[in-house]
Amino acid sequence: MHLFDVVLDGMLQSWSACDAGAQTLTTIGTRCGEQEKGCECGGACGMEGCGGRPGPSCEAGGCCQNRGALAAARLNSARRVAAAVLMEFGLASHSVFLGLSVGIASDTQMRTLLIALSFHQLLEGVALGSRLVEASMSVLVEVAMTLIFSFSVPLGIAIGIITVAGTNTSMTGPAFVTLQGVVNALGGGMLLYIAFSMIFNDFPADMRSIAGPTAAHAGWKRCAMFAAFWGGTGAMAVLANWH
Repeated sequence: MHLFDVVLDGMLQSWSACDAGAQTLTTIGTRCGEQEKGCECGGACGMEGCGGRPGPSCEAGGCCQNRGALAAARLNSARRVAAAVLMEFGLASHSVFLGLSVGIASDTQMRTLLIALSFHQLLEGVALGSRLVEASMSVLVEVAMTLIFSFSVPLGIAIGIITVAGTNTSMTGPAFVTLQGVVNALGGGMLLYIAFSMIFNDFPADMRSIAGPTAAHAGWKRCAMFAAFWGGTGAMAVLANWH
């Protein structure tokens, strides 16, 4: 999983740098040509189209400004989209088998499973919603991803009920148990990786932006953030032990 994330991050960095360079050339090239006919941005910034020699006047004219900031913004945006997609896949695949366990559960286990699953999905939905907001994707994509997550548990429940009612397949046999274990391990591993990424990357960044040294009531905000973090961790631990 980490290897995949490293490869994906490298691809995103390459894409963001090329895309930022192309956009900077398109939007600023005209300005450079108007302000300094004798400069060339290709020498210092890898850009062409100003016709002349590279120099300070070219950079002052605007050709070479803001390219690094634009590339960083594009990279951060792409990383947020990738994180949202990975979380969606992990939550949806994990939720299908959670629903499947409810569909094949006995009547005595049903009430406990439904209560635990309701709180479990609520907390996961809040986490996914925050990721979708940060990713800033189109409305249709966000609605589609929300619907996929919303119907993953009912889909698993329906599959479990239909399988038990319509076939003689043993839902406790080795084939089913192995398949369930593999998919749960895949989904659970992705959730763990995303969780640690949020803890070590997103949480410190939010701490600096919301409760930084210059923020008002920074101490109270830090206490509230840590209380919410440990409260959510404890709630998920209790629910995992319950069901």
